[in-house]
Amino acid sequence: MTDLNDFLSYNDPWNNDPFYLFENDSERIAFKEWFLKEAKKYNYHTHYKYSQELLESIIPAGCYGNGQYLAIKNKNKYVEGLVSPNGTYVNDEYIPHGFNLAQKRVVDFTYKKIVNETPKYLSKLPTEYWGIEIPYDYILQESKKNEKISPYFLHKPLLLQYWRDQIKSNCLLYTSDAADD
Repeated sequence: MTDLNDFLSYNDPWNNDPFYLFENDSERIAFKEWFLKEAKKYNYHTHYKYSQELLESIIPAGCYGNGQYLAIKNKNKYVEGLVSPNGTYVNDEYIPHGFNLAQKRVVDFTYKKIVNETPKYLSKLPTEYWGIEIPYDYILQESKKNEKISPYFLHKPLLLQYWRDQIKSNCLLYTSDAADD
């Protein structure tokens, strides 16, 4: 994880994603530290067959909604994190991204659709995927806040909110309990 550690020590890719709004610098730093500690590197599923019907339901640049939709519709596991898109979209950087897993390997419907339909914008799939799996029950709970279950209506990341709900709040409770002793 050396490259990602090095990159994140000088960069904050979540600052470029309008959906990631941190309350303050302390929260941003705590989130980044948690991500570095918990994120796993995933291999890409090179032989996965993408259904044309599923690719048609995917919206371009809608990785969060696409991934959550496929997690609900197909029971694919859903992961959010960072991806290194081969320098074809950004130069030697990691960007926030949501993707799915099948047999513990990445199946990236959003990038696959772009590669298939507009290769002039993205000619090959990313080389590195890092992320944290969002539990299925959490995805379902959050999806109920939307009008419909579709990539369009689910188009917001869950990782920051998941961290706030599951990790940050538990840390704060633990800290306040310890202070009372």
